[in-house]
Amino acid sequence: MSITDERKAVIDFSVPYVNASIGMAVLRDNTDINTKEDLKGKTVGTQAGSSGYEACKDLVEEGIIEEDSLKQYNQYPEAFQDLVIGRIDVIVVDVTTAEDYLSKKPDTYKIVEEPLVEDMYAIGLRKADKDLKEVLDQTLIEMMEDGTLSEISKKWFDGKDMIAIPE
Repeated sequence: MSITDERKAVIDFSVPYVNASIGMAVLRDNTDINTKEDLKGKTVGTQAGSSGYEACKDLVEEGIIEEDSLKQYNQYPEAFQDLVIGRIDVIVVDVTTAEDYLSKKPDTYKIVEEPLVEDMYAIGLRKADKDLKEVLDQTLIEMMEDGTLSEISKKWFDGKDMIAIPE
Protein backbone atom coordinates (compact mmCIF):
# COMPACT_ATOMS: atom_id res chain seq x y z
CA MET A 1 0.00 0.00 0.00
CA SER A 2 1.05 3.60 -0.50
CA ILE A 3 2.81 5.22 2.43
CA THR A 4 1.01 8.39 3.51
CA ASP A 5 1.25 10.57 6.60
CA GLU A 6 -2.38 9.82 7.41
CA ARG A 7 -1.75 6.08 7.32
CA LYS A 8 1.48 6.41 9.31
CA ALA A 9 -0.57 7.96 12.11
CA VAL A 10 -2.54 4.73 12.60
CA ILE A 11 -0.39 1.88 11.23
CA ASP A 12 3.26 1.03 10.79
CA PHE A 13 5.00 0.19 7.51
CA SER A 14 7.74 -2.13 6.39
CA VAL A 15 10.67 -0.68 4.49
CA PRO A 16 9.45 0.62 1.12
CA TYR A 17 9.98 -1.96 -1.61
CA VAL A 18 8.21 -0.62 -4.73
CA ASN A 19 8.42 2.81 -6.30
CA ALA A 20 5.12 2.84 -8.14
CA SER A 21 4.92 6.58 -8.76
CA ILE A 22 1.75 8.36 -9.74
CA GLY A 23 1.50 9.00 -13.44
CA MET A 24 -0.90 9.73 -16.24
CA ALA A 25 -2.58 7.28 -18.59
CA VAL A 26 -3.89 8.54 -21.93
CA LEU A 27 -5.06 7.06 -25.20
CA ARG A 28 -2.22 5.66 -27.30
CA ASP A 29 -2.53 8.39 -29.98
CA ASN A 30 -2.61 11.31 -27.50
CA THR A 31 0.27 13.72 -28.07
CA ASP A 32 -1.18 16.68 -26.12
CA ILE A 33 -0.42 15.48 -22.59
CA ASN A 34 3.27 15.09 -21.76
CA THR A 35 3.72 16.99 -18.46
CA LYS A 36 1.52 18.02 -15.56
CA GLU A 37 1.23 21.51 -17.04
CA ASP A 38 -0.52 19.94 -20.04
CA LEU A 39 -3.43 19.04 -17.74
CA LYS A 40 -4.67 22.65 -17.78
CA GLY A 41 -8.09 22.71 -19.40
CA LYS A 42 -8.35 18.91 -19.50
CA THR A 43 -10.90 16.64 -17.86
CA VAL A 44 -9.02 14.43 -15.41
CA GLY A 45 -10.24 11.13 -13.97
CA THR A 46 -9.01 9.19 -10.97
CA GLN A 47 -10.25 6.72 -8.37
CA ALA A 48 -11.81 8.28 -5.27
CA GLY A 49 -9.65 7.89 -2.17
CA SER A 50 -6.62 6.65 -4.12
CA SER A 51 -3.07 7.95 -4.27
CA GLY A 52 -4.03 9.31 -7.68
CA TYR A 53 -6.78 11.33 -6.03
CA GLU A 54 -4.29 12.73 -3.51
CA ALA A 55 -2.04 13.78 -6.39
CA CYS A 56 -5.03 15.43 -8.09
CA LYS A 57 -5.84 17.39 -4.93
CA ASP A 58 -2.29 18.77 -5.03
CA LEU A 59 -2.73 19.68 -8.71
CA VAL A 60 -5.94 21.55 -7.86
CA GLU A 61 -4.10 23.44 -5.09
CA GLU A 62 -1.31 24.29 -7.55
CA GLY A 63 -3.89 25.68 -9.97
CA ILE A 64 -2.98 23.18 -12.68
CA ILE A 65 -6.38 21.52 -12.84
CA GLU A 66 -9.78 22.94 -11.93
CA GLU A 67 -11.71 21.11 -9.24
CA ASP A 68 -14.78 20.93 -11.48
CA SER A 69 -12.73 19.20 -14.21
CA LEU A 70 -11.76 16.38 -11.82
CA LYS A 71 -13.96 13.31 -12.14
CA GLN A 72 -13.77 10.67 -9.40
CA TYR A 73 -14.62 7.03 -10.00
CA ASN A 74 -15.41 4.20 -7.61
CA GLN A 75 -12.93 1.97 -9.48
CA TYR A 76 -10.27 2.57 -12.12
CA PRO A 77 -11.95 0.32 -14.73
CA GLU A 78 -14.74 2.90 -14.98
CA ALA A 79 -12.18 5.64 -15.60
CA PHE A 80 -10.45 3.60 -18.33
CA GLN A 81 -13.83 3.03 -20.02
CA ASP A 82 -14.59 6.76 -19.93
CA LEU A 83 -11.13 7.52 -21.34
CA VAL A 84 -11.84 5.29 -24.35
CA ILE A 85 -15.21 6.92 -25.07
CA GLY A 86 -13.88 10.44 -24.60
CA ARG A 87 -15.58 11.55 -21.37
CA ILE A 88 -12.18 12.30 -19.84
CA ASP A 89 -8.80 13.22 -21.34
CA VAL A 90 -6.43 11.59 -18.87
CA ILE A 91 -6.36 9.32 -15.83
CA VAL A 92 -4.12 10.09 -12.86
CA VAL A 93 -3.20 6.66 -11.54
CA ASP A 94 -0.37 4.76 -9.90
CA VAL A 95 1.88 3.39 -12.59
CA THR A 96 1.52 -0.23 -11.44
CA THR A 97 -2.24 -0.06 -12.04
CA ALA A 98 -1.76 1.68 -15.39
CA GLU A 99 0.78 -0.96 -16.44
CA ASP A 100 -1.87 -3.63 -15.87
CA TYR A 101 -4.32 -1.90 -18.22
CA LEU A 102 -1.58 -1.24 -20.74
CA SER A 103 -0.61 -4.92 -20.76
CA LYS A 104 -4.20 -5.87 -21.61
CA LYS A 105 -4.71 -3.21 -24.29
CA PRO A 106 -1.32 -1.93 -25.49
CA ASP A 107 -2.86 -0.54 -28.67
CA THR A 108 -5.36 1.54 -26.66
CA TYR A 109 -3.45 3.16 -23.77
CA LYS A 110 -0.05 4.56 -22.95
CA ILE A 111 1.58 5.95 -19.84
CA VAL A 112 2.94 9.46 -20.07
CA GLU A 113 6.71 9.32 -19.56
CA GLU A 114 6.91 12.01 -16.87
CA PRO A 115 5.47 10.79 -13.55
CA LEU A 116 3.62 13.29 -11.36
CA VAL A 117 4.91 12.12 -7.99
CA GLU A 118 6.82 9.27 -6.42
CA ASP A 119 4.59 6.76 -4.63
CA MET A 120 6.37 4.30 -2.39
CA TYR A 121 4.69 1.01 -1.51
CA ALA A 122 5.25 -0.90 1.72
CA ILE A 123 3.48 -3.55 3.75
CA GLY A 124 1.09 -2.08 6.33
CA LEU A 125 0.88 -3.64 9.77
CA ARG A 126 -0.31 -2.87 13.27
CA LYS A 127 1.98 -0.60 15.27
CA ALA A 128 2.11 -3.25 18.01
CA ASP A 129 3.66 -5.83 15.64
CA LYS A 130 7.29 -4.73 16.12
CA ASP A 131 8.71 -8.26 15.82
CA LEU A 132 6.80 -8.87 12.59
CA LYS A 133 8.01 -5.54 11.19
CA GLU A 134 11.60 -6.49 11.95
CA VAL A 135 11.25 -9.84 10.14
CA LEU A 136 9.48 -8.24 7.16
CA ASP A 137 12.11 -5.51 6.86
CA GLN A 138 14.96 -8.01 7.04
CA THR A 139 13.34 -10.29 4.46
CA LEU A 140 12.52 -7.47 2.05
CA ILE A 141 16.04 -6.04 2.26
CA GLU A 142 17.56 -9.49 1.63
CA MET A 143 15.24 -9.99 -1.37
CA MET A 144 16.22 -6.57 -2.74
CA GLU A 145 19.93 -7.24 -2.27
CA ASP A 146 19.89 -10.69 -3.86
CA GLY A 147 17.72 -9.57 -6.78
CA THR A 148 14.68 -11.72 -5.98
CA LEU A 149 12.30 -8.75 -5.79
CA SER A 150 13.63 -7.35 -9.07
CA GLU A 151 12.99 -10.70 -10.77
CA ILE A 152 9.42 -10.74 -9.42
CA SER A 153 8.87 -7.14 -10.56
CA LYS A 154 10.12 -7.87 -14.06
CA LYS A 155 7.89 -10.93 -14.29
CA TRP A 156 4.71 -9.08 -13.31
CA PHE A 157 5.41 -5.57 -14.67
CA ASP A 158 6.31 -6.36 -18.26
CA GLY A 159 10.06 -6.44 -17.74
CA LYS A 160 10.21 -3.31 -15.57
CA ASP A 161 12.12 -3.23 -12.31
CA MET A 162 9.90 -1.22 -9.94
CA ILE A 163 11.84 -2.15 -6.81
CA ALA A 164 12.89 0.72 -4.56
CA ILE A 165 16.25 0.14 -2.91
CA PRO A 166 16.22 1.86 0.50
CA GLU A 167 18.88 4.49 1.11
